[in-house]
Amino acid sequence: MFIRNAWYVAAWADEISDLPLARRICNEPVVLYRDWQSRPAALLDMCCHRGAPLHLGKVVEEGLQCGYHGLIFDHSGACVQVPGQDRIVERTRVRGFPVVEQDGFIWIWMGDPAKADPAKAIDFLNTAALYGRANPAVLYVRGMAYEQAGRYAEAQQDIEKALSFKSRGPDLIYAVAQLELARVLQKEGDVPKARVAYQNFLADWKNADPDVPLLHEAKAEYAKLQ
Repeated sequence: MFIRNAWYVAAWADEISDLPLARRICNEPVVLYRDWQSRPAALLDMCCHRGAPLHLGKVVEEGLQCGYHGLIFDHSGACVQVPGQDRIVERTRVRGFPVVEQDGFIWIWMGDPAKADPAKAIDFLNTAALYGRANPAVLYVRGMAYEQAGRYAEAQQDIEKALSFKSRGPDLIYAVAQLELARVLQKEGDVPKARVAYQNFLADWKNADPDVPLLHEAKAEYAKLQ
């Protein structure tokens, strides 16, 4: 059972490109992509013809083309082209999902499209943050949203709250929040505190695989502060 009439974070904005990306949201297969005008779009990841995964297709000028038989769907899910066929039956379509790009995220509405209001996407995080003690990840995500919006003081506040709820044992959110706090402090111009945050992150990851990209990024960013 999922709450469908709500905005969900589907991806970071920079994850979405003209290369289709597969995600499962509310237990539904979804394909995310950007069209030729760089607008984000989301469709059910299943062609209406033979059920082929649309994320295995490609983005063309008219929309997203299925890699199986070449049907092309626009951002609403309507089929706009069938190879070797001039007439397109109206029911030839896949489900399209409302999406909005805001505060560095791609938000998706999984419910009734008529009830989707893009202006309320970020409000979801404000409501969810009330339950931050039960799930610090909510505070971390909202902190990231504030950071993307250039609201660094609020970003710092939320990320520090998420860090204050460290659980016993391994905690991925705690680890990445340490790095994001360092980045926020650097953007605020507080280099001494940023150095400490980087040092805390690197200490937590001292036994990690040295080839982890995130660790490479953190070491390079920390080196620039020396």
